[in-house]
Amino acid sequence: MKSKNNSTSSQFRLKKLLSSEDKRAVEILEQTCQNKCGKYEVGLLWRNDLQKLPESRTTALKRLQCMRSRILSEPDLFSKIDDQIKNLLDEGYAKQLSDEEAKKEETRTWYLPVFIAPNPNKPGKIRLVWYAAAKTNGVCLNDFLLSGPDCLNPLIDVLLAFRVGKVAVSGDIAEMFHRINIRQEDMHSQCFLWYDVNRNKINTYVMRAMTFGINCAPFIAHYVRDKNAEVHQQQFPLTLDAIQRAHYVDDFIDSMSDEQKAIEISSQVKEVHSRGGFEIRNWASKSSTVLSYLKNDGDAKKQEPVQFGATEKVLENLAIKHQLRPRAARITVGGLESMEAVAASSGNIEYSEMLLPKDVFWNPNRPAHVRGR
Repeated sequence: MKSKNNSTSSQFRLKKLLSSEDKRAVEILEQTCQNKCGKYEVGLLWRNDLQKLPESRTTALKRLQCMRSRILSEPDLFSKIDDQIKNLLDEGYAKQLSDEEAKKEETRTWYLPVFIAPNPNKPGKIRLVWYAAAKTNGVCLNDFLLSGPDCLNPLIDVLLAFRVGKVAVSGDIAEMFHRINIRQEDMHSQCFLWYDVNRNKINTYVMRAMTFGINCAPFIAHYVRDKNAEVHQQQFPLTLDAIQRAHYVDDFIDSMSDEQKAIEISSQVKEVHSRGGFEIRNWASKSSTVLSYLKNDGDAKKQEPVQFGATEKVLENLAIKHQLRPRAARITVGGLESMEAVAASSGNIEYSEMLLPKDVFWNPNRPAHVRGR
């Protein structure tokens, strides 16, 4: 596949060269990513062009039948899943196929088994996950897709930068993956099955939005988020750095020198996200002034300013939300020795006395590449 541009987008000028697969992934998005009526639409990152996928409905049906036994043992589980699927339909993230549409096999039709996972942020609630790693005839959907380059900002980079400014601000993008649509020709690669108790049958649905579970979803989400920031860079010049540097997946975590700067940058970030179909919510700040300005749902007075505590606690919360490996969750940045270890291992983290606890002495023998701001 030839790119329309001679080089990949500026957001992927990585320190290391892109592999041939990563180049193809970037090129696919450069050709297919477009804003349609306020939401971005993309193509899936196929390894090969026009490859017919094997039959997969049988596997999805068997897994649905296995879930049935669990549903029977937990009476409220069916209603929880059914309510979430109804919400997907109401939001336009999914649509139900007619029997005639379901019988029509597209070149790239794939049925994704659905399983449930506990929501770490909402005890007692569940999250639907589309199992793109489920094997059928020895292969899974992810085998046909490219994951794309790793664009995730190192969490410790984000956290260390977060400790610099006087006024801290955070928020998160609601349903980030679902806010991106999949183009029509790739949509049927995200079919799934669910029970219709009223008609005593199994219905076929297709996800119009990008699903959790496909291996290219994280890269696509990062690409679209950053591309949207680049598109609006001239009108909102402060947002490009804030969006590309101060985001960890869907979380915005930043700090500014004063309240005015915090309001200016955060409000621009909010506006730019909204123009790309993203909604940033759950604002938190140590400043009541900033919080009142950013909150638009009428409850600003009910929420007290947040006193962001130790970096260890922020890291723990992010680790739980994003299900980071235990090793990452145990990183301690409160002491001198551990902070220098983190900085030395990453090689690109700027190191500053202002990041250290007051009772820790500055070490003049720190590695040469660990620089002060």
